Amino acid sequence: MRSVPLFLVLLAGSASAQLINRVQGIPNDRHTVEDASALANGDIASAGDSYNFTGGFNSSATITRADALGTPIWHLKIREPGAFPSAFGIREAPGGNLVVGFYRNFNTDTLCLAGLSGSGAVNWVRRFPGSRGASNAGMEIDTGDGAPAAIVASQFDQQAPLGGQLIRVDAATGTLIFNRIYTPSAPTEVSDVSFADVARNPLGDYYVTGSVTRFINGEILDTDLFVARLNASTGAVVWAKAVGTPFDLERGSGYETGRGIELSSDGGVVVVGQINDPTATFGPDGAVHIRFDPDTGAILAHSTLLDIQVAAASLDRLSTGQMVASGTRAFGDGQGNPHMWLLDPVSLLVDWRREYNTGTSFGHDAIESVIPDQGLVLVGNHFSNNPIGFPDQMFIRTDMLGDDGCYAQPLEVVQPPVTLLSNDIALTMTLDPREFAYTPTAIVVTMQTNLACEAAPCVGDLNNDGLVDDADFVIFADAYNILDCLDPSMPPACPADLNGDGFVDDSDFVLFVDAYNQLVCP
Repeated sequence: MRSVPLFLVLLAGSASAQLINRVQGIPNDRHTVEDASALANGDIASAGDSYNFTGGFNSSATITRADALGTPIWHLKIREPGAFPSAFGIREAPGGNLVVGFYRNFNTDTLCLAGLSGSGAVNWVRRFPGSRGASNAGMEIDTGDGAPAAIVASQFDQQAPLGGQLIRVDAATGTLIFNRIYTPSAPTEVSDVSFADVARNPLGDYYVTGSVTRFINGEILDTDLFVARLNASTGAVVWAKAVGTPFDLERGSGYETGRGIELSSDGGVVVVGQINDPTATFGPDGAVHIRFDPDTGAILAHSTLLDIQVAAASLDRLSTGQMVASGTRAFGDGQGNPHMWLLDPVSLLVDWRREYNTGTSFGHDAIESVIPDQGLVLVGNHFSNNPIGFPDQMFIRTDMLGDDGCYAQPLEVVQPPVTLLSNDIALTMTLDPREFAYTPTAIVVTMQTNLACEAAPCVGDLNNDGLVDDADFVIFADAYNILDCLDPSMPPACPADLNGDGFVDDSDFVLFVDAYNQLVCP
């Protein structure tokens, strides 16, 4: 073969992390994640709930801080006996503190917010009028009016008809700034409104989405997607729209509801929502994407995506200007596969759609993370067979094309046309200044993690760190100088035999050099 030892100086580049897919939880606990946020240092914070079925039924709102690859750093449980706490949102405030939103029950005084330190210590907890809704709620950190504040879009059912709620509190103290309630001005035409997500331009107005239920011909109830612009200073309704498909006697009432809202780079208002399958009388749900004029609420563009259940508050604008949405393709037997898709914010064309065939899993939120490398993180819950729990939290890290190197499957993008009608909605705004005493129990516990799948190492990555660099060359050179894979001194499995011929020789070196010159594993 050859007898010349291999001596070569190669120059390595910057570091890169592998993509990853993992589950995390606590034995005998049921864990889910509803919302996630990428923190300034690259960590990922997520919010959801957990249930424990041993020694009695216990429920907790849960907050997890993990590193960029999903390894848990700390896990906080907020508990209250008999109150079933469940977290729906988490955001990082300037300075590194966190604000989490959660519900404490199913009654009408159940909306809670908590301020946490970066290490999970509870700084403050507040409880306000507000109620848990089927479409959950959306939360953002707002710096448009001085001190950073947390804003939450939710529903409000302390009066008839059901209303939408927009609450703003000081992010540092939880002090209430306002709690605005929006109810239909004409209850004989509109039976209720609820909010599901909120967005704001700095120093601009608020934009909310959710659902509205209308009467057709005074009899038939029709649920439509709701979107509105609300004056940031006064709370006045600038415009409010109910958007849905035309009523069809054969198909019956349509069902459209807003799930997530974001502002595009040019200030356009983009909403992702749920819609009935526009291609069949009966069939699975789909996603609808709508771009609105921020000044008038007029529909500028719209598109659909078949066979998807859109997750709550699940639209995020990326640094590229594109938008990522998430949800689940559900099956009639209760099984599900999580999804992400990338959306052009102007044309509303879907660039790609990925499904993650990890077993029974459900996708709840997708965010961008730029540390250690630019990519996407999808969280949710995963019904695993491992000993952690049932189900566990799901953490999938991908590249910008949604590939986790493990389970990602590209799906055909089918966007059939649909007809949408828009109707003006009149709302009445009232204020609710109430706040309730609240002192739940908060404890930090240890979260376990299992690696469901890690991206397969690329050719030449002999130490499995996601790079082909000098460290790998040292390993390769040693094996090259041994030559024969059957030699007892050769590392087990002969990993440097890149072409699988039983020898580590010049033909393997050619493959190694090519991978070395690319440095980062694809």
